[in-house]
Amino acid sequence: MKNEICGTERSIAKITAQTLYDTYHTYYRLSNMALIVCGDLTVEQVLAVADAHLPRKRAAGEVPRHYPAEASRAHRSRVSEKGQVAKPIFCIGVKESVLPEDPCERLKRDAGLTVLAEMLFSESGELYQHLFDNRLISPEFSADYALTRGFGFMQICGEADDPDAVLREILSYLDTKKGLTREEFERARRVEFAEYIKSFDSTEEIANTLLAFVFDGAEFFSYADVVQGLDYEYVLQLFDEFFQKDRFTLSVILPQE
Repeated sequence: MKNEICGTERSIAKITAQTLYDTYHTYYRLSNMALIVCGDLTVEQVLAVADAHLPRKRAAGEVPRHYPAEASRAHRSRVSEKGQVAKPIFCIGVKESVLPEDPCERLKRDAGLTVLAEMLFSESGELYQHLFDNRLISPEFSADYALTRGFGFMQICGEADDPDAVLREILSYLDTKKGLTREEFERARRVEFAEYIKSFDSTEEIANTLLAFVFDGAEFFSYADVVQGLDYEYVLQLFDEFFQKDRFTLSVILPQE
């Protein structure tokens, strides 16, 4: 994730036509694909279209997977660039160092840290009120968590005249362990369960979420049980394990002069 997806001028210059053909034949194959369809269609209709347009011959060889070893600490503690913004936009990232091999364990950790983000950084929480009342942030402020088999992170984003001051306040707040009450846990767990149910209102969101679950090897409809099965002590354990200061990074887009 820390590497530019486009590469560098030097690496791009090494690409040949054969490189592109090899990449296509290695990765663009049915065994490396999932087709997700949401809408007023039958399985038979979908299969008829798929059979008419997709190749029937199975590609030879295996799809290579490379997961290089990754340091637990953040690659850089602060990055900034200038852009066409009226006020500095910031995103605080917290790097995940635990990547469970088992999809069920990843799903549980994902749910637990998503609930934890709601407990600590939601607009109804003490931290948000403190930052807003002291004019450190604009009303738009959000936090979410993502986890895959290869990487994970939490991000806390918003607008602020002084993003570095916001980061200092967040780190100070985490040191107090406020917001980690059992009542906040129960509220946050209900919020996450409600968000899961609400996602079924959109066929596009169903498709995107289902695709993510398929590629991660997890069961989409088991997520409700995982959220409801979370316990307070598990989330407290995640808090102590996850929020290490050397895993934080601050990214800022500054207004152009």
